[in-house]
Amino acid sequence: MAVQADWLEKDLYAVLGVAEGADSKTISRAYRKLARELHPDTHPDDPEATERFKGVTAAYDVLGDETKRAEYDDFRRAVAGAGRSGPESRTSTWSDRGDFAGNDEQWTTFDSSTWANFDLGGIDDLLGGVMGRAGRRAATAPRRGNDIEAVLDLGFEDAVHGLMTEVTLSRPDGPHTFKVRVPAGVDDGQRIRLAGKGGPGTNGGPPGDLYAVVRVAGHPVFGRSGLDLTVEAAIGWPEAVLGTEVDVPTLGGQPVRVRVPAGTPHGRTLRVRGRGVRSDKRTGDLLVGIRLTVPDHVTDDQRQAVQAVADAFRAA
Repeated sequence: MAVQADWLEKDLYAVLGVAEGADSKTISRAYRKLARELHPDTHPDDPEATERFKGVTAAYDVLGDETKRAEYDDFRRAVAGAGRSGPESRTSTWSDRGDFAGNDEQWTTFDSSTWANFDLGGIDDLLGGVMGRAGRRAATAPRRGNDIEAVLDLGFEDAVHGLMTEVTLSRPDGPHTFKVRVPAGVDDGQRIRLAGKGGPGTNGGPPGDLYAVVRVAGHPVFGRSGLDLTVEAAIGWPEAVLGTEVDVPTLGGQPVRVRVPAGTPHGRTLRVRGRGVRSDKRTGDLLVGIRLTVPDHVTDDQRQAVQAVADAFRAA
């Protein structure tokens, strides 16, 4: 694999925010977190976020692949060795802080100013040897294909009940369509893995995976919190004081009657067990938020009645 131009100026581990010795799971978690935060769909008008997303993706393309990561690490070690091969560096040792001890110059990061201080007399031969070995490894070692993400848009009820649908990807050899089983209860932002449906492997390596990232549309009546559905029920002040019963809609079923206790304040949540989202593991509840309503206009008789009630409460 050829040395990428930005390897001299970028620490790919720093781009992903991981230590150089991080394992593959840590690197994957860091990439997924940054990719979600910086994805262009989330920041459509932020070119800086888009550029950072590209940088994070490019870093993971190297560090997320064992062969490429080994080549990158070889390159970093080779450059570090070249930096210590000059005449002045013969008496220098690495300090605990990663600087050159015994020199006035402080070396803390790999950037363009750093390279001006290196003895580059034999670096072409050195890099040629390193990348020659890397190229031989890459030519023979099996490589797993890249993982691919695709957005899967679902309606609110489709996400609740689950369905079988399709995802179509545009590839150089034409569109590819894959069937996706969406489990009941899938939530917004969840990823559905299709093993072996990602990028093709090379040299006999296995293919990568396809991840369908779910985007769930809203609903005009219901909201959702995990496996719980949410809905509002409006009552008047007298009903809140005296208590009442209200019919509450359910998703795809008959309304249920809910008892509102006397003295219920605005904003209280009442729970209807088992009328939420049903998944393979459990079923959520229906959360009914009580909303008090106040009439815009009242008649004289109503005003007198309300005044009488207010006087009675003040006197109590």
